[in-house]
Amino acid sequence: MWLMLILIGVSSCSNEDENIGNVPSQLLKTWYMGEGTSITFNADGTGVYTETSGTTTAKLTRKAGTRATDTYPFTYSYEESTQTLTIHIDGDVMRWTIVTLSDDTLKIKDEDGELITLKKDTTPEPGIDINLLYNTWISEEQDLYTFNNDGSGSYKAKEETSQTISPMNMMKPADCLRSIG
Repeated sequence: MWLMLILIGVSSCSNEDENIGNVPSQLLKTWYMGEGTSITFNADGTGVYTETSGTTTAKLTRKAGTRATDTYPFTYSYEESTQTLTIHIDGDVMRWTIVTLSDDTLKIKDEDGELITLKKDTTPEPGIDINLLYNTWISEEQDLYTFNNDGSGSYKAKEETSQTISPMNMMKPADCLRSIG
């Protein structure tokens, strides 16, 4: 009797592993969705969905930033005949159909038919997106600062006329700037 219970216990454990499916090896990595969002598929049928949101405060004389990262563990299975991933995350079930899978690109179609492209990206996400700087900014004193992507810019004091400045001398201390563009 004990031997039968042990065999049932062992076979039920191996059945759990078989329920994962024949997962393609290219899937087993971290995929980046952009905007600080990634999803990691592990060989054991588990994974982690990660969202990183960032807020940065632009200041001319100093910079500050905070990042919040939320992680959501999940389990998944793969149906080879339909190329469907079934993901169980936080009490919800999502089904994604793999459209394209290579070493560096994963294209999936979600349940709503939306095509989503994920990339394997080995470079870390930059802390600051320099493109956000290219704009016109106003300080608390109502001075205007304009930064252009060619390295040029301009500064206009509240009571002065505009002057063009070079990248070498465009820094004027200010306590706080906000975008007006």
